[in-house]
Amino acid sequence: MGTSAALPGPSGEIWTSAWRAGRRWARSPEKPDEFGEECLRSLRAALKTNPDAFGLLRATTHGGIELVDALDGLRRAGLASLVDLETVEAEQRPARFVQAFTDRVAGDAARVGEFAVRRSVVDCAEALLTQPDIRRRVQTADSGPEPLISDETFCRIYTLFFGQVVAEFLGSLLMAKVALVASLPLGPFALLVGWVVRRVTAGILSPCEVQGEFGRQGESITEVARELVTQTAREAFGLGVEESVAVAT
Repeated sequence: MGTSAALPGPSGEIWTSAWRAGRRWARSPEKPDEFGEECLRSLRAALKTNPDAFGLLRATTHGGIELVDALDGLRRAGLASLVDLETVEAEQRPARFVQAFTDRVAGDAARVGEFAVRRSVVDCAEALLTQPDIRRRVQTADSGPEPLISDETFCRIYTLFFGQVVAEFLGSLLMAKVALVASLPLGPFALLVGWVVRRVTAGILSPCEVQGEFGRQGESITEVARELVTQTAREAFGLGVEESVAVAT
């Protein structure tokens, strides 16, 4: 989740209820729902008031587009589309894969929102490595042209990215500060962050769902995902639908 001390936390009246809920959570950390909901509600209100707040929405949208392109490369051309691991020591290859994927999608981070995106991409890269076949090909530096990921994996990582951005932002800048002040162990904090990820991703339509439910089987999963990114970013922050690309097409 990174360090919360290096970045300024959310402040102002919009966030008052979230900070208060955090103090209550610290007394009953096994119940993350109220604090999680208040954090999401405050973030939604902050972005409605100022869409440029923290550079978060812009960074998430840009990161989502880059993520789609990186996943498309892995889906179509395998590991060779991202990094050459043949000259890397075997035990260092998974870490090099994570670094290459993160640099490809997120680049350097300068603003608060960009830090959240970069940490989310690290989580996504590590999630890819939990799949045995992907990890095997990374560890053996298998750069053959066979696709490294399936459409199903593409959609799972796509959805995870947006949930993790929200969780990384709230976790690093607000939740971690509450946990630190209350001297809470890692367990309750991880439970809270996991709750946020599940809560956010539950409200997101994945490209696979859109492709199947809106008669877009003739398009590639990458084409569908690219059109969805802007709307998915808004949905992740609870900003609602401006114009549904999925339904309109």
